[in-house]
Amino acid sequence: MSKSSIRAGQGQYAEKTNKKWESHAVIGGQPGDTVLLSGCEAVARGALEAGIGLATSYPGSPATYILENLAQAARAYDFHAEWSSNEKVAFEAALGAAMCGVRAMAIFKNNGMNWVMDPLLCSYTMRTPGGLVLAVGDDPGANTSSSEGDARWLGVAAEMAVLEPASYQDAKDLACYAFALSEEVQAPVMLRLVRQLLYGRGLVTLGPIDSAPWKRQPRFEKNPLLWSAEMGPRWENTVLMRHQKYHAETLPKLQTAIDAMPHHRLKLN
Repeated sequence: MSKSSIRAGQGQYAEKTNKKWESHAVIGGQPGDTVLLSGCEAVARGALEAGIGLATSYPGSPATYILENLAQAARAYDFHAEWSSNEKVAFEAALGAAMCGVRAMAIFKNNGMNWVMDPLLCSYTMRTPGGLVLAVGDDPGANTSSSEGDARWLGVAAEMAVLEPASYQDAKDLACYAFALSEEVQAPVMLRLVRQLLYGRGLVTLGPIDSAPWKRQPRFEKNPLLWSAEMGPRWENTVLMRHQKYHAETLPKLQTAIDAMPHHRLKLN
């Protein structure tokens, strides 16, 4: 078999695979429609309804097709979606956009979450007025991964909110809600997903697409006190003081917001 035939076969396989995991309903579905979506498609639709302005990712199953769907939406709604060099670059690009008021989502699998811990653990010293969501695809059983990992523990280490959908409707709704929560508390929020949800399919009722975030003018406020911590004589801006302020102000606000979430449900038989 010639190399050209092999390349053609690979291209056809990739095209069929993308069609399998991309739904027109993500882009063209109307509010109130109930459609059959995969978990990846549901998350992409939720981000679109939130008015996402930047989607970044490094490919890795089971989270790959979230960006594949957002890339299609980016062409239709004129926002930016990219495959980054690695997960750390993806996170830092999204963090920079959120610092400028753009709603941003960084997408990667469980192993990729390890790559972003260095900048993530420092991100509490910075504000994210645009809202920053980390969509992390865990792989229980390591079906498509080199190792198992539970990203929720990394969320605990980073002292961040972790939202975990229990259904396909939750995946769409929480992906949308996570941006509002991040903006409210001015800190990153994790959307923890699993392979069984991302590759499965279920019925999802669509909501309206919020275009207001796309009308914002990105703006970076040139004030070093907002973005960088010091180790010198300016005591109020040291890493220690910023961390203490995060505990005193941001975490209580986050707790109040989580307690008031409309997505909590308890069913008793």
